[in-house]
Amino acid sequence: MDDRGGARVETSSDGRPLVTYRATVQRRGNGTLIVDATDAAVAGPAAADWAADSFTISSDGSVRVHDGTHAPCAGYLAQESEQQTR
Repeated sequence: MDDRGGARVETSSDGRPLVTYRATVQRRGNGTLIVDATDAAVAGPAAADWAADSFTISSDGSVRVHDGTHAPCAGYLAQESEQQTR
């Protein structure tokens, strides 16, 4: 999350980047993160076939994916990286 309450979302497969897009991020009092990329511009090699996803990430690492074109799905956080931009 950056200083403006935003984040860059990156999706990759086998170490190869597929898409990237910006999202707004809000943290609820219980630690849940809401990553909202509704209508975000998507860039990258798979951008033509991709709709920006939004996420609800709970403090236990569970993730609910809100996809713009497919049914919602769920899973767990596999890797977390944090980079502050100033």
